[in-house]
Amino acid sequence: FRMLSSLGEERLSRIQDRVRNLQSIEQQMFEPEELIGEVQTEIGQVHRLIEDRSRWVQVLDEINGMLPDGVWLTSVVPVRERIETEAEAPTRRRTAAETQRSTAQLGDITRIEISGLGYTDKIPTPQPIYDLRGALRASPLFTEQSEIDRLPPVPQNTYVREFRMTLVLEEPISL
Repeated sequence: FRMLSSLGEERLSRIQDRVRNLQSIEQQMFEPEELIGEVQTEIGQVHRLIEDRSRWVQVLDEINGMLPDGVWLTSVVPVRERIETEAEAPTRRRTAAETQRSTAQLGDITRIEISGLGYTDKIPTPQPIYDLRGALRASPLFTEQSEIDRLPPVPQNTYVREFRMTLVLEEPISL
């Protein structure tokens, strides 16, 4: 019995030595695995940037292509929003727009504020600006929440009509 016990202890000792050696190797592998994870995250970010690099051109081209004759933009301002996560507002019911924007990361561009002018001889009534809003809403790049923020009456003896719109992006643009 002592001999079997001695053999068992010897075998246990060898196994424990082997386990310690493997644990040492495992510790050495943790750091490279963490680095691999960080590099893969960075690669994913670069891929998203590459995919999004032409996105601004598409957005601006879409807006420009819908401008009525005699209308031009004076300002295009991307708006970055901080979107609360589900954990931050678990009990509050979300609207459809908030649900769409909840996929956005902190600092993603979710809206674009545009301002513009138009010659009153080309757009004598506000209707072309309303039509522009409707066309932008119908675009696959913008949502129905896109709205005219400012469209004041044209003062006498002026030759331009002023407007400002907020365009809500269908898909947030990452920076």
